[in-house]
Amino acid sequence: AQAKKTNVAKILLPIACSLIILVTLRFSGLFTVPNTTQAPQAPKINIMNDNTLRAEMAPDYTKAQEYYGKGFLIPEEIPEGMSLQTVSTALQDKSEPQYVKLIYQGTDKTMEVMEQKAEQPGAPKDYESVAINGNAGYLKSDPNQTECIWFVNGNQYSVKGNITREEALSTARSMK
Repeated sequence: AQAKKTNVAKILLPIACSLIILVTLRFSGLFTVPNTTQAPQAPKINIMNDNTLRAEMAPDYTKAQEYYGKGFLIPEEIPEGMSLQTVSTALQDKSEPQYVKLIYQGTDKTMEVMEQKAEQPGAPKDYESVAINGNAGYLKSDPNQTECIWFVNGNQYSVKGNITREEALSTARSMK
């Protein structure tokens, strides 16, 4: 009986010491337990080196519309299985919107829709000409990535990602 008590003590003593150490570390602030039920967070705002204010928001078109203002378009069709995951924006000098970026993700695809204030330069090299809702657009596609760019009234829009040519054009043409 004495041998059994000694064996049990040999097992319980290290466990008890470990628990005492963990409790001490926890209450001293050196060890924290992750919170798996986090409350919704406010946008993350970072000042970048070029004085651009970036904000990452919850996936919400309304906030993106507020930041971007006139000319903000929302895709009515996105590739099957994808959903809006991230909305981010950059404001130049805390006033004028520089861009709004919408990130959509699916199981095996990612698509970025970017909207920014920009006048149309000449046609980009190595892009095919396409029509996007009556406006000149440009498309470049390879097996790994597709990008579609077009301009409307001082705004540049782009849809790109590891999506098909048809998915890019369908998304671009659905933006209203």
